[in-house]
Amino acid sequence: MSPLLLVLAACFTPADQTPGWKAFPLEHGPALAAGPELEQFRAGEKAHIVDRSPGLLVEEHAEGLSTRYSIAAGDGAQSFTLDFASPLRGAQVDVEAEAGLSRFRLSTARVNGSHVSGRWNVPGVRRVEVVVHHHLRGRPAVTGLAVERLAVVPAPGASPGTLYVLHPGGLRLELCDAPGRVLGVRLPLEGWVSSR
Repeated sequence: MSPLLLVLAACFTPADQTPGWKAFPLEHGPALAAGPELEQFRAGEKAHIVDRSPGLLVEEHAEGLSTRYSIAAGDGAQSFTLDFASPLRGAQVDVEAEAGLSRFRLSTARVNGSHVSGRWNVPGVRRVEVVVHHHLRGRPAVTGLAVERLAVVPAPGASPGTLYVLHPGGLRLELCDAPGRVLGVRLPLEGWVSSR
Protein backbone atom coordinates (compact mmCIF):
# COMPACT_ATOMS: atom_id res chain seq x y z
CA MET A 1 0.00 0.00 0.00
CA SER A 2 1.42 3.36 -0.98
CA PRO A 3 1.43 6.20 1.53
CA LEU A 4 -1.18 8.90 1.05
CA LEU A 5 0.12 12.43 1.13
CA LEU A 6 -2.42 15.05 2.16
CA VAL A 7 -1.47 18.69 1.74
CA LEU A 8 -3.73 21.32 3.26
CA ALA A 9 -3.65 24.83 1.88
CA ALA A 10 -2.81 27.49 4.46
CA CYS A 11 -5.79 29.85 4.75
CA PHE A 12 -6.65 32.82 6.90
CA THR A 13 -9.53 35.26 7.33
CA PRO A 14 -8.60 38.96 7.35
CA ALA A 15 -10.03 41.10 10.13
CA ASP A 16 -11.21 43.82 7.70
CA GLN A 17 -14.37 42.50 6.00
CA THR A 18 -15.66 45.83 4.66
CA PRO A 19 -16.29 46.35 0.92
CA GLY A 20 -13.62 47.86 -1.34
CA TRP A 21 -10.09 47.14 -2.52
CA LYS A 22 -7.95 45.42 0.11
CA ALA A 23 -4.16 45.01 0.07
CA PHE A 24 -2.46 41.95 1.56
CA PRO A 25 1.33 41.50 1.69
CA LEU A 26 2.40 38.14 0.28
CA GLU A 27 4.10 37.18 3.57
CA HIS A 28 1.52 34.37 3.94
CA GLY A 29 2.71 32.84 0.65
CA PRO A 30 3.65 34.03 -2.85
CA ALA A 31 0.50 32.41 -4.32
CA LEU A 32 -1.96 34.00 -1.90
CA ALA A 33 -5.45 34.41 -3.42
CA ALA A 34 -9.10 34.92 -2.55
CA GLY A 35 -11.93 32.83 -4.01
CA PRO A 36 -11.89 32.62 -7.84
CA GLU A 37 -15.18 34.55 -8.13
CA LEU A 38 -13.57 37.76 -6.80
CA GLU A 39 -11.61 40.36 -8.76
CA GLN A 40 -7.98 40.22 -7.65
CA PHE A 41 -4.38 40.55 -8.80
CA ARG A 42 -0.84 40.38 -7.49
CA ALA A 43 1.10 43.57 -8.29
CA GLY A 44 3.61 43.00 -11.08
CA GLU A 45 2.21 39.57 -12.08
CA LYS A 46 0.19 38.75 -15.17
CA ALA A 47 -3.54 38.33 -14.64
CA HIS A 48 -6.55 37.58 -16.82
CA ILE A 49 -7.95 41.02 -17.67
CA VAL A 50 -11.36 41.76 -19.18
CA ASP A 51 -10.95 45.33 -20.39
CA ARG A 52 -14.03 47.48 -21.08
CA SER A 53 -12.14 50.77 -20.78
CA PRO A 54 -13.23 53.71 -22.90
CA GLY A 55 -10.95 54.20 -25.86
CA LEU A 56 -10.61 50.55 -26.96
CA LEU A 57 -12.70 51.37 -30.04
CA VAL A 58 -10.19 53.69 -31.69
CA GLU A 59 -12.02 54.25 -34.96
CA GLU A 60 -15.44 53.70 -36.54
CA HIS A 61 -15.37 54.46 -40.26
CA ALA A 62 -18.20 54.13 -42.81
CA GLU A 63 -16.99 52.74 -46.16
CA GLY A 64 -19.96 52.80 -48.54
CA LEU A 65 -22.13 49.81 -47.67
CA SER A 66 -19.88 48.62 -44.86
CA THR A 67 -18.43 49.98 -41.61
CA ARG A 68 -14.92 49.36 -40.25
CA TYR A 69 -14.40 49.21 -36.48
CA SER A 70 -10.76 49.42 -35.28
CA ILE A 71 -10.01 47.94 -31.86
CA ALA A 72 -6.86 48.57 -29.78
CA ALA A 73 -6.04 45.05 -28.56
CA GLY A 74 -2.91 45.81 -26.47
CA ASP A 75 -0.24 43.74 -24.76
CA GLY A 76 -1.21 40.13 -24.08
CA ALA A 77 -4.52 40.39 -25.96
CA GLN A 78 -6.17 37.03 -26.66
CA SER A 79 -9.76 37.82 -27.72
CA PHE A 80 -12.46 40.46 -28.12
CA THR A 81 -16.26 40.76 -28.11
CA LEU A 82 -17.99 43.63 -29.91
CA ASP A 83 -21.68 44.22 -29.04
CA PHE A 84 -24.21 45.99 -31.27
CA ALA A 85 -27.56 47.60 -30.42
CA SER A 86 -29.49 45.23 -32.69
CA PRO A 87 -28.92 41.94 -34.53
CA LEU A 88 -26.82 42.08 -37.72
CA ARG A 89 -29.41 39.93 -39.57
CA GLY A 90 -27.02 37.88 -41.71
CA ALA A 91 -24.49 40.60 -42.50
CA GLN A 92 -21.06 39.38 -43.61
CA VAL A 93 -18.42 40.22 -41.02
CA ASP A 94 -14.67 40.11 -41.75
CA VAL A 95 -12.24 40.14 -38.83
CA GLU A 96 -8.51 40.77 -39.29
CA ALA A 97 -5.71 41.22 -36.76
CA GLU A 98 -2.36 43.00 -36.87
CA ALA A 99 0.70 41.69 -35.06
CA GLY A 100 3.84 43.68 -35.79
CA LEU A 101 4.07 43.99 -39.58
CA SER A 102 1.84 40.96 -40.15
CA ARG A 103 -1.86 41.10 -40.88
CA PHE A 104 -4.02 37.97 -40.85
CA ARG A 105 -7.68 37.07 -41.17
CA LEU A 106 -9.34 35.69 -38.05
CA SER A 107 -12.72 34.97 -39.63
CA THR A 108 -15.25 35.71 -42.33
CA ALA A 109 -18.82 34.79 -41.49
CA ARG A 110 -22.44 35.85 -41.75
CA VAL A 111 -23.68 36.99 -38.35
CA ASN A 112 -27.34 36.95 -37.32
CA GLY A 113 -26.92 38.00 -33.69
CA SER A 114 -25.75 41.24 -32.10
CA HIS A 115 -22.27 40.08 -31.03
CA VAL A 116 -19.04 39.60 -32.98
CA SER A 117 -16.09 37.96 -31.28
CA GLY A 118 -12.67 36.61 -32.14
CA ARG A 119 -9.90 34.66 -30.40
CA TRP A 120 -6.27 34.09 -31.42
CA ASN A 121 -3.13 32.32 -30.23
CA VAL A 122 -0.71 34.70 -31.94
CA PRO A 123 1.45 36.87 -29.66
CA GLY A 124 1.74 40.59 -30.24
CA VAL A 125 -1.72 41.37 -31.66
CA ARG A 126 -2.04 45.13 -31.20
CA ARG A 127 -5.03 45.96 -33.40
CA VAL A 128 -8.14 44.19 -34.67
CA GLU A 129 -10.26 45.36 -37.60
CA VAL A 130 -13.92 44.32 -37.82
CA VAL A 131 -15.70 45.11 -41.09
CA VAL A 132 -19.49 44.73 -41.11
CA HIS A 133 -20.97 44.62 -44.63
CA HIS A 134 -24.42 45.90 -43.65
CA HIS A 135 -25.56 46.89 -47.19
CA LEU A 136 -29.28 47.79 -46.89
CA ARG A 137 -29.55 46.85 -43.22
CA GLY A 138 -28.46 50.20 -41.76
CA ARG A 139 -25.24 51.04 -39.97
CA PRO A 140 -24.85 48.99 -36.75
CA ALA A 141 -24.40 50.99 -33.53
CA VAL A 142 -21.81 49.71 -31.05
CA THR A 143 -23.07 49.30 -27.47
CA GLY A 144 -20.08 47.58 -25.89
CA LEU A 145 -16.58 46.26 -26.40
CA ALA A 146 -14.44 43.96 -24.27
CA VAL A 147 -10.86 42.88 -24.93
CA GLU A 148 -9.47 39.95 -22.95
CA ARG A 149 -5.76 39.79 -22.28
CA LEU A 150 -3.16 38.14 -20.09
CA ALA A 151 -1.00 41.00 -18.82
CA VAL A 152 0.21 42.89 -15.78
CA VAL A 153 -2.70 44.88 -14.35
CA PRO A 154 -2.27 48.64 -14.89
CA ALA A 155 -2.86 49.77 -11.31
CA PRO A 156 -1.00 52.97 -10.43
CA GLY A 157 0.39 52.89 -6.92
CA ALA A 158 0.21 49.09 -6.50
CA SER A 159 3.11 47.76 -4.41
CA PRO A 160 5.13 44.73 -5.55
CA GLY A 161 4.73 41.70 -3.31
CA THR A 162 1.08 42.54 -2.58
CA LEU A 163 -2.24 40.85 -3.37
CA TYR A 164 -5.12 43.22 -4.13
CA VAL A 165 -8.70 41.94 -3.76
CA LEU A 166 -11.95 43.77 -4.48
CA HIS A 167 -14.19 42.79 -1.55
CA PRO A 168 -17.81 43.20 -2.72
CA GLY A 169 -19.22 42.99 0.79
CA GLY A 170 -21.90 40.58 1.94
CA LEU A 171 -19.52 37.61 2.13
CA ARG A 172 -16.70 36.37 4.34
CA LEU A 173 -13.34 36.98 2.64
CA GLU A 174 -10.85 34.17 3.09
CA LEU A 175 -7.35 34.03 1.60
CA CYS A 176 -5.55 30.79 0.76
CA ASP A 177 -2.39 29.63 -0.96
CA ALA A 178 -3.39 28.93 -4.61
CA PRO A 179 -0.28 28.05 -6.63
CA GLY A 180 -0.78 27.99 -10.39
CA ARG A 181 -4.05 29.93 -10.38
CA VAL A 182 -4.17 32.94 -12.71
CA LEU A 183 -6.03 35.76 -11.00
CA GLY A 184 -8.35 38.13 -12.85
CA VAL A 185 -9.91 41.60 -12.93
CA ARG A 186 -12.14 43.81 -15.05
CA LEU A 187 -10.95 47.20 -16.29
CA PRO A 188 -11.46 49.92 -15.47
CA LEU A 189 -10.80 48.91 -11.86
CA GLU A 190 -13.94 49.77 -9.89
CA GLY A 191 -13.14 52.17 -7.05
CA TRP A 192 -9.35 51.93 -7.47
CA VAL A 193 -7.43 54.87 -5.97
CA SER A 194 -3.86 55.28 -7.22
CA SER A 195 -2.41 56.12 -3.80
CA ARG A 196 -2.74 52.67 -2.22
